[in-house]
Amino acid sequence: MNGAEGGASANVIRDPAHPYWLRLMTHIQAAGLTPAQVQVVWIKEADKNPTSPFPQHAQQLQGELTAIVQNLYALFPNLRQCFLTSRIYAGYASTTLNPEPYAYESGFACRWLIDAQIQGDPALNHDPRRGPLTAPWLSWGPYLWADGTRARSDGLQWICSDFAPDGTHPSPSGSQKVGAALLSFFQTDSATQGWYLRTQATDAPAITPQAGARIGAARPNPFRAALSVPVDLDRLGTVRAAVYTTDGRRIREVMDGTFPAGALSVRWDGRDNAGNATPAGIYFLRILAGNAARTVKVTRTQ
Repeated sequence: MNGAEGGASANVIRDPAHPYWLRLMTHIQAAGLTPAQVQVVWIKEADKNPTSPFPQHAQQLQGELTAIVQNLYALFPNLRQCFLTSRIYAGYASTTLNPEPYAYESGFACRWLIDAQIQGDPALNHDPRRGPLTAPWLSWGPYLWADGTRARSDGLQWICSDFAPDGTHPSPSGSQKVGAALLSFFQTDSATQGWYLRTQATDAPAITPQAGARIGAARPNPFRAALSVPVDLDRLGTVRAAVYTTDGRRIREVMDGTFPAGALSVRWDGRDNAGNATPAGIYFLRILAGNAARTVKVTRTQ
């Protein structure tokens, strides 16, 4: 399904409490799906109106992408693969939305993000042998940038008619090029063709239906020492909960496991993953319980 939304740039949706994530979950449910069925994600993101020089703007985008893949992993318990694509050519841009060289240089953000996971960054860990899981497996998706009419070795080029009047968003012909590249990637890449080209449903890995759940309010809120959020599962199900700062950093995983039907409590003692007391301020507690998700804004006092 398509999770794209106008205006949902990377610097916006890095925030786990942004309404975009609630709308995304609503779209998934409207399609007759559950969060547990989401196993693969393709991300093509950028910042709007960048002004910083290189490498600062690409490093900023890398940090935002880190938060986004963490948000995705927190929402979708069976997410296995996440493929990243940088911007298409922007040499025809007539606005400051995301012109060159920012479009080309956004590719470095993807490259550095993937490299950080390979180098073992705990904020992007997907290997249970290395510690708490914080992100799905990351890899390159199709690379879409080409230098305008100067065709690449595979023939990809971008002509003026491939763009809308703003010179930034693709026209129907440009969208066709993006779609063709994406289709070719999933059909041929060694990490995707095994499942993408399957024709029988029996070949697909089984997904256990998620439990129905009710997630209550945080009490007390504001809090000083600790707070708890009641969760009620109607059958055996998974519950995952993590705490985020207002700038989207995940600072504590408070729950990640499978629980029997009934009531349980998600509790946060006001400490981060290192055991340090967090300062007074606003935090977001994101809870995924069965097929329900909720982000709770909480305030810690001294």
